[in-house]
Amino acid sequence: MSGDEELAKDLGPLAALTIGIGTMIGAGIFVLPGTAVARAGPLAAFTFVLGGVIALFTALSASELGTAMPKSGGAYFYVNRALGPMFGSVAGWANWLGLAFASAFYMYGFGEYVNALLGLGPVGLGFVTLEAAQVIGLAGALLFIAVNYFGAKETGGLQIVIVLSLLGILAVFTVVGILNAEMSSLRPLAPPGTVGQVLPVTGIIFVSYLGFVQITSVAEEIKNPGRNLPLAVLGSVVIVTVVYALFLLVLLAAVPNELVANNETAVVDAARLLFGNYEVFGFSLGGLGAAMLLIGGLLATASSANASILSSSRINFAMGREKIVTPSLNEIHERFGTPYKSIALTGALILVFLVAGDVNSLSTMGSVLHLVVYGLLNLALIVMRESEVEGYDPDFEVPFYPAVPIIGAVSSFALIYYIEPRIIAISGGLVAFALLWYLLYARDKVEARGVLGTWILDRSEDLPEQAVSAATAVQPSGDDYRVMVPLANPKTEEHLITLASAIAKQRNGTVVAVNIANVPDQTSLEAARDRGAHEAAHGLLDQAREDAETFGVDVETHVVLSHRVFEEVFDAARTYGADMTVMGWGEDSHGAPGRAESAVDELAYSLPSDFLVFRDRGFDPARILVPTAGGPASELSGAVARMLQAEFDGEVTLLHVVEPGEEEAGRAFLSEWADAHDLSDATLRIESGDVEDSIERAARDATMLIIGATQKGLLSRLVRGSLVLDVLNEVGPDADVIGNHEFDYGLDPISDVTADSEFPWLATNLVDSETGEAFDGTESTNIVERGGVSVGIIGLVDDGATTGKTNIDFEAEGITIEDFTETGPAEAKRLKEDEDVDVVVALAHTGIDDAENLAEADADDDIDVIVVGDDEQFYPPETVDGSIVSEARARAAYLSEIELTVDGGEVTSFDGQLIEVTNDIEKDPTASDIINEYRGEVSLDSPVVETETPLDATFGSNYHRETNYGNVVTDAMRERVDADVAITNAGGIRSDSVYGPGEITGGDIFNTLPFPNTVVSLELTGEELVETLESQVVTLESETGQNFGEEISQQTSGVHFEWVPHEDADELVRDVYVGGEPLDP
Repeated sequence: MSGDEELAKDLGPLAALTIGIGTMIGAGIFVLPGTAVARAGPLAAFTFVLGGVIALFTALSASELGTAMPKSGGAYFYVNRALGPMFGSVAGWANWLGLAFASAFYMYGFGEYVNALLGLGPVGLGFVTLEAAQVIGLAGALLFIAVNYFGAKETGGLQIVIVLSLLGILAVFTVVGILNAEMSSLRPLAPPGTVGQVLPVTGIIFVSYLGFVQITSVAEEIKNPGRNLPLAVLGSVVIVTVVYALFLLVLLAAVPNELVANNETAVVDAARLLFGNYEVFGFSLGGLGAAMLLIGGLLATASSANASILSSSRINFAMGREKIVTPSLNEIHERFGTPYKSIALTGALILVFLVAGDVNSLSTMGSVLHLVVYGLLNLALIVMRESEVEGYDPDFEVPFYPAVPIIGAVSSFALIYYIEPRIIAISGGLVAFALLWYLLYARDKVEARGVLGTWILDRSEDLPEQAVSAATAVQPSGDDYRVMVPLANPKTEEHLITLASAIAKQRNGTVVAVNIANVPDQTSLEAARDRGAHEAAHGLLDQAREDAETFGVDVETHVVLSHRVFEEVFDAARTYGADMTVMGWGEDSHGAPGRAESAVDELAYSLPSDFLVFRDRGFDPARILVPTAGGPASELSGAVARMLQAEFDGEVTLLHVVEPGEEEAGRAFLSEWADAHDLSDATLRIESGDVEDSIERAARDATMLIIGATQKGLLSRLVRGSLVLDVLNEVGPDADVIGNHEFDYGLDPISDVTADSEFPWLATNLVDSETGEAFDGTESTNIVERGGVSVGIIGLVDDGATTGKTNIDFEAEGITIEDFTETGPAEAKRLKEDEDVDVVVALAHTGIDDAENLAEADADDDIDVIVVGDDEQFYPPETVDGSIVSEARARAAYLSEIELTVDGGEVTSFDGQLIEVTNDIEKDPTASDIINEYRGEVSLDSPVVETETPLDATFGSNYHRETNYGNVVTDAMRERVDADVAITNAGGIRSDSVYGPGEITGGDIFNTLPFPNTVVSLELTGEELVETLESQVVTLESETGQNFGEEISQQTSGVHFEWVPHEDADELVRDVYVGGEPLDP
């Protein structure tokens, strides 16, 4: 019989109720009253009531969870299901070992009571000497282990007999006690010093309430659990609490408190005293009463041990079912229908604990470990409720939610404080062991996730990255091969998902579809989320889910908002635990535009997973070609080919290219390689000569080419004014518009740039204050003719490109900055009326919002097209208030193509799109020659330095927060000029890359520091330094109106300070230290 089979439902409501009562009414009521009364006096009865009330909160939570999920394993199963297998490991080990410790404690007590009759001394077994109680307890433990081994039905029947007998004995004692009770014995109710002992004593006697949750451990075996389970759980707590309180009150009212205090056999002595007041036929009943309570003690300890052995073995069984421990423990006995291996292992632990421990240590270990479980169980209920997980439909619901589980969790964890520190330390060690056990052993084997982890990952775009990363880091990885697919283009979605799904299906894995939405650096992620920037991706991801589910694989979808799309791809791979990343091919794919190297080269170099790049020329795995020369890259190629062959029944051809004359050796290598990669049925093809030519020839007969990673691409680009101008002059634009970086070095260099340009630079709304004409080096407009249509071009600049991002005093320089929303429409009207142009195109160095404002301000619709470039948005051409508006993101990632139909001097219609710039587009040979000529003049590939740590040089990171690469740059600046402090504008670090571990080349330096900045050394007072630091603190609403969120936009070295990101702060920077010493103003 397999472990997946259900356990027989043999336990009725009375049997289930007696499991809880039988486990609780044990050594606690027979031993602990002496300790409780000594410390709390008559308030000891209240401590038992308080313990019952605290237990009742957890009992309510356990009842709801049990009716929703009646599975063997009880508290462990609920914690594992809700909080995930890491916490499930803690709960399982704590519950299992806690019950094993408790069972050993009960059997030790059982031995004490039996020995009270026998009067045996210590027993020597070889080099070990055991107390008589231990030896008797070992025999009793073996008996009850055997009983449990033979089936739950027999156990339940035995439990009913034991519990009913025990309750009868306690009832007789209580009646006799009431007849002899004197209320004066209870006064004073709270002797001096006892009130402060209530909580500590509650912590001690709480071991008396271990048992009610154990009913849920056999929930799978309870008939009609929706009704009987809550009745049994809540009923057992209420009954036991009443029995405890009434029994202790009667005991204290009937006999002197001195007889009870610090007396471990108080109930037996009290029975002898009380029953001694009565005679039958001249014989005193004192001995009978003492014997009856002695038998009661035997029954109590026996029932507790029996119930605990039953429940603990079920927890071990459930842990095996979830693979927290070896699944071989799941095996069910063919004849008895019990998890016999679990019972045997639990029994062995009980025997070991009996030999190694004493009464106090065994009882308190059981108590602490159970309190840990109870706290986690209450948290599990909150998670199940709040996550609204599908299928969670309990027949019983906790009243006064969420107060009940919160109080239950807090009170459970708080009571641990009052346990002996040594026991807490040992229990803490066991909890740490459970965590390590999961991380080092079980994580790679467990398959099922918890509700909490799934809930976090499903809302990754709304939660802090740290929470998502932490949740992913502890997710189970056993047999869950995760294939991540970054998606951006609906045209390639189906083929990428098909490829990823085929791989996931072969690996019995999960497809993780991720859309990384680009957010401009000037916009905070919070603001973008509030604007619903992530909503646009839902259609794409919904289609991806639908396509993947046709393969029968599990699918996750996530939207990530990021300032750095390219780098976020491998961050997402880490966050979502990808084993393989399947990504579209393109030099500028996924946010790595305007770079000489292919984005995927660096991505494959840095990504913490296997990496599969797909150039979408149609998905047809009918004839697959795999070139190989051995090595790790070919290992992955072979594995992918094998999976696609299995999924689509494709034909695989292996290609190996050799030098002329080495064909025989090459064939031997390829045959051996094919056998090693389970591709023995593949066609072997040997070519000699040039590798690329050979692959090209072989690929003509193939429908799919799978090739391993080639040499790592160039990680650099040249960004110099002369190179840019040479290329632009070759491209031959009709006009360009001035932007903020043209002002980086003041006004004079602009004239040099424009003088070398073979096209006009426009700045229509920046005019000479005296003449009203374009300022030096620029023009206001340009008119060209295309296809018989006269086109007027204007250039508009917003405040952010002038006063917002430069240090130029335009007024002092004699330049007036006109409102572009007024100048633009006015100049467009002039061009149409005075220059007789048919179409007006505005080149706008603005954001999309400002462009839309411009279109709205153009009341007569004189501006036909507004081409935007500043806030880096993906904005395909569309009509806004009569004007066609478009923005092609940034860094040459896209080209905006707009075709106008002009009739009678009016634009009657248009057709437009954003064309992605990829390697498929043929490079201009002249432009390539220009770039290569410049490359030949400098050394870009030579290593400059080596790093052991990845250095984050991405623009998005450095613009918004301190980075380790920013530290490297400013440390180098400080060392270069022997300064105390170094500061650099964060916007000067402009890479799209994370570098290292490994060598960093000269090309890398060019890539990260594209501006020809100069290090300047000067002396500042402390006050001036603070002002400088404050100048880069961006509050929620900056003075220029830009919304950056809370951040500091600078990189520093040698200075430590705290910054306050709030618009109402008295000081933006405080607690400044230079060289480890407080700053002297």
